[in-house]
Order: sequence, then structure tokens, then C-alpha cells
Amino acid sequence: MNESLVRWTLRNNLDFLKESLDFPIAAMNGQEISSEFGRIDFILEDFNKRELIVELETVLDSKSKLDQCFSQVLNSRNVKFADVTEYCILYASETKRALQQRVLAFGRENDVLVRTYSLNQVKNLYARTVERLSLSFVLALPKPANYTICYLRWLNKILKPFLNAGQEVLRRRELATYFTSHDTTNFRCYLRLALDLEMLAETGGTSFRLTPAGQDYVQHFDGEGEAIDRL
Repeated sequence: MNESLVRWTLRNNLDFLKESLDFPIAAMNGQEISSEFGRIDFILEDFNKRELIVELETVLDSKSKLDQCFSQVLNSRNVKFADVTEYCILYASETKRALQQRVLAFGRENDVLVRTYSLNQVKNLYARTVERLSLSFVLALPKPANYTICYLRWLNKILKPFLNAGQEVLRRRELATYFTSHDTTNFRCYLRLALDLEMLAETGGTSFRLTPAGQDYVQHFDGEGEAIDRL
């Protein structure tokens, strides 16, 4: 599970994020903020206007990942939006113990909070979130910026053909089962949405495959295809 999907899942499950950080979230003041000091994953605020700047990581499984994480956190310390600002590394607890010790040592040496979450829990939470939000909720999409809100169930129309065909790779024409044509603007918008949410990945110019996230999503269709009928 990549960082983008973890970030999206945490953004849509603030109670889980609050518990993982041990931080009473009153507001999310920003996410994926670009600055001259690099990207900031989360800017959170508690009820006393104290802010927490969070560097989110998945499994830290190499020296290069550790170095990149530490470098980004040190750069983030140049960013401050409130009088009281703290900095935190939030990473997957599935990281090997020896590397976890290095993260803890870095935190102590640089006055940086260190918190963990279970990546396996987030995977399960992601599946439940997709199921919940696909029914009727409006949600914030992770990217790009112009996709600010949308019904997640729109994805049903572009992903259902994989279930119908019983395949994980389909050509562009086969994806357009529920559209007038694969050349329409409507189809291209749906396809762009599925790609941006990392439900699909291109496998050449004319075919697309389900990602692990897309496979999870498709598994939530019922046998009658009612999700499509509700569109």
C-alpha cells in the first residue's frame, strides 16, 4: 500500500489518525502542502491552537528511505504556522525493529515526536472506507487539486467491467461498457479519476490493469451489480 493511499485513508478516518498520533485533532489545517522546504504531509491543530507537522511514511525498509525521511523532517522544522509547533514522524509499525530504533534515536536527538501505525490495520480501514463512502458520502479526493469533491461511487462505472470480464487487465474499449464510447469526454474524466485514485494503472497505451487498491474496490460489488444501477 503506497503512501498516497495511506494518507487518503487517514484523512478520511481522523479518529484513527488521532489515536495513532496521540494528538487531540481539532482541525486539519493542511495536507500535502508544498513549500520551499519540501512537502508537508499533514498540518494538524489541537484545541489549544498547538500545531503538529507530520511526516508520514509507510514501511521504512532501507537506509535511503530513512535518510530521506530524516532529511525531510529536519527541513520541515523551518516551517512554523503557530506559536507552539511540534514535529512528528508517523510510520508503519511493520518496519524492522533495528530500523525503528534508529527512528527513535533520531527523534530523541532532534526533539521530534515518533509515532507508529499498523499498515495492515490501515489496509483493512481503507477497504471499509471505500465501502462506506461509495454508498452516498461526498469525500475529498487525494489528487489532483481540481478534484476537490466527488462521489466515490462514480468509480463503479469504470471498474465494474473488470468484474464482468473476470479479468485484471482490460483494453480501453472494454472499459467503456457503460459509456457511449471510449472517445467521449465523459469516459476520459472517469478514467482520469480512477487513475488519480490509483485504482487503475496503464499497461501500454490502450490497456489498463487493476491495482491492489482497485482489486479491493471491485471485491465490494455485489452479485447483482446494484452499484452500477444506482449511478
